[in-house]
Amino acid sequence: MLLKDAFENMEWYLPELLNSMNQAQDFYFDSVSQIVLDRWYENRVALMGDACQSVSLIAGQGSALAMAGAYILAGELKTHGDNYQKAFETYQNKMLPEIRRKQEMAKDFANSFIPDTKISLWFRNKISKLITKPLFSKFFIKRFMSDSLQLEDY
Repeated sequence: MLLKDAFENMEWYLPELLNSMNQAQDFYFDSVSQIVLDRWYENRVALMGDACQSVSLIAGQGSALAMAGAYILAGELKTHGDNYQKAFETYQNKMLPEIRRKQEMAKDFANSFIPDTKISLWFRNKISKLITKPLFSKFFIKRFMSDSLQLEDY
């Protein structure tokens, strides 16, 4: 089984949890995925939101990025008139650096959910407590929940 193969050599309560999951009546397992595309458009079709910018639910910013992407795409279509290819290319070029940054942060953040050492577990638990403190939460929001997208007036 996928979970047993991935976590069977870990300590703490994992062996007990892995053994009990086969007996559970309501056990549910799903994966968190992240789609990474090199190109968001083809011919007259452009992708938006999670269809091309999937930073994953771990990043928690899909809706805001989708709205920003829709605004930028609409603005570029207006700016470039009939040249939709140029509009699509400019839209992607404006969004892509921030999306790639968010995708990388989401991957890094995902690794913190299942620490593989006692020190990693300790560190994760301390960070989880610090996030609730106003000074640290401001830093966390500024560092991980903000973006560098600049929305132009179209």
